[in-house]
Amino acid sequence: GGHAVRRLADGNTRSGDPARGRVSEGNEAGKSVKELKLNLEGGGHGTMRHARKLKSGNYLVAGHKNKVIREYAPGGKVVMEIKTDGPAFAAVRLANGNTMCSDWTKIQEIDPKGKVVWSMTKKEIVRQMVPSGKEVAKGEALMTGIQVLPNGNLAIANYFGHGKGSKGAVLFEVTRGKKVVWQFTNKKDTGGVMGIHILDARGPLLR
Repeated sequence: GGHAVRRLADGNTRSGDPARGRVSEGNEAGKSVKELKLNLEGGGHGTMRHARKLKSGNYLVAGHKNKVIREYAPGGKVVMEIKTDGPAFAAVRLANGNTMCSDWTKIQEIDPKGKVVWSMTKKEIVRQMVPSGKEVAKGEALMTGIQVLPNGNLAIANYFGHGKGSKGAVLFEVTRGKKVVWQFTNKKDTGGVMGIHILDARGPLLR
């Protein structure tokens, strides 16, 4: 199945294909016009999760099972690599040139030299989540999709795994001071959530 599908400014559609270990772009006629082979191990969605095309033309890819965020030049050369503690899920290039990325265990901001300038582990937000941090504490919460909001806060998708109960915050917003200011707890209706995008957030879309 495809991951990370997005319509690009030139009209092409970018999609991630974890089964084949590639990111590709197709035109409006459905013809493939670009293809990037990732050379990542894993198989299926273990190969990759989210992928984004940057303004430079490079691609930012989360190598899930490999526990790595990589930036690829269009020809396939790896120009940046960030190791993660858990399976990597998503990455966003910020306006300041840093990269905000998520894995199962944390969210972290990395500068171009590879230095961690900010991070938040799921354990740091346990006491603020419902119900009383119980499901998060048991390790059933996994940091997945991220959106950096114009005010600097982070909107985060919080995946609980398959069939891990109906209670808990599946979406939440947190400040850079690591304070949870909003959470959505109706997991019964949403099921597992791995991505988030607040549509009325003002400001440019970071990609």
